[in-house]
Amino acid sequence: MTIQKITPAGGLVGGGSTPTVQIGIDPAVVPQLQTDNTFAGSQTIEGDLQVSGTVNAAQLAVDSTAPVANLNASMLQGVPVSKLARKDEYNDFELGQSIGGTLSVTANSNDNPYPELGMSAPGIVAFGCFDHTEETIEAIPNAGTGVVGIGGNQINEGLGSGGDGVHGIGGDQIGQGGGGTGVTGFGGGGSDGQWGGIGGIFIGGEAENGDGGAGLSVSGGNAELITREPYAGEFHMAGNGIKARGGWSWSAAAAPGMGGLFFGGDGQYMNGSDGIWGVPGYGPSRKQDGRAGVFEGDVLVMGKLHVSGHKSFRIDHPVRPAEELLIHACVESSELLTIYSGNTALDKNGRGVVTLPDWFEALNTDFRYQLTSIGAAAPLFIEQEIKDGKFVIAGGSQDLKVSWQITAIRHDHHAQAEPLEVEIKKQKHERGFYVHPEAFNEDFKKGLHWATYPAIMKDIADRHAAALARSPSATGSNTSPNRIKRPRTPVHAARSAK
Repeated sequence: MTIQKITPAGGLVGGGSTPTVQIGIDPAVVPQLQTDNTFAGSQTIEGDLQVSGTVNAAQLAVDSTAPVANLNASMLQGVPVSKLARKDEYNDFELGQSIGGTLSVTANSNDNPYPELGMSAPGIVAFGCFDHTEETIEAIPNAGTGVVGIGGNQINEGLGSGGDGVHGIGGDQIGQGGGGTGVTGFGGGGSDGQWGGIGGIFIGGEAENGDGGAGLSVSGGNAELITREPYAGEFHMAGNGIKARGGWSWSAAAAPGMGGLFFGGDGQYMNGSDGIWGVPGYGPSRKQDGRAGVFEGDVLVMGKLHVSGHKSFRIDHPVRPAEELLIHACVESSELLTIYSGNTALDKNGRGVVTLPDWFEALNTDFRYQLTSIGAAAPLFIEQEIKDGKFVIAGGSQDLKVSWQITAIRHDHHAQAEPLEVEIKKQKHERGFYVHPEAFNEDFKKGLHWATYPAIMKDIADRHAAALARSPSATGSNTSPNRIKRPRTPVHAARSAK
């Protein structure tokens, strides 16, 4: 068979008739090795594609779970590469980011952008947005918050609670030194003549048919049983629930800040609540319980002071100060009673004039007198009652020593505006409850505060029962009880182990 003519097709070029025939590959259709090739349509590769150079494409789709090394692209899924976050580099996000899973951040200890904070590099630093809006009568603009935490909702029908808005866990100190702080808040600086920002605001949640949540629940850290050298024999204490210090004042025109300022809740249908309620820590027995409050320094009470127990002073024993204390009870009365006393010597006429302070009659009224002669009997009497700042004693002999005592009733402006109420009706919901229920053979749940604050009182009772249950007398052991461990995330545990 003799071929007379060839017509190229299917990626071939050339052709011709015998005896001259030339056939070649069309480079526009068939890709060639060791040279550049341009593909006008889509290409499908069923095997592996290995590229040692650069792939330039207006749109490149890679449908594979295998990593693609050294892939250079200006856009991915229509997003410019300049807008994507980069690993091991600082990234700025101009718009909000939504993370459906858990965000785990580990700071680089060698790269601290804020050394002025006095700590190692923080894991997250968030800045609220600036506000350039002009202030109006209707609205005062505020800049944005750096971090807002919103706990997850509890949607099951059980009694579980919603998630925490923010949960902070301080880092452990692996070597010597203390642990880190769980959450630290610094208020922002105020402009000239204005006020500084608040370090933290906590507001308890509302409940339609139950108790509202606490604005802040704080527990001090436990102290372990110390037996390890070199700490054996030292005396330490567990952490305080709250440690607060007022701000210092560096100006003669500004008062220093208070360590704490507390407001009780208002009541529309009953009395308002207490500003502060202190509950003691419980010891092995009732006599070893702590105090509900200790004040180091002077105490000022602007209103009334009600005490259901004893009022007394407590000092080191004058004779045995290193081993004992001395306690004296206060004198009590159903009146706003004042007591004054002194000694005087009578003159040659058997009289004695006692001069009183200039405020005496402005403060007191309804005077009562007592006179006692010393060294000899005498028919003493008050010759002149208190008038113009003095009173006169008579009926004795020259140089007779006389002890005198005056009791009176306050009648200053405040005493008249706030007279002592000796008998007070209990509020309706308090009736049937007692200040000291045990004195009337009643159950402790008949205590007066159970009528108004049952949730708080239950919490106090549960704490007391738990303290008694873990005391050495109840457990028969002096070792540390089972403690509530603070939660640990896998990331935190892994970091602590390094």
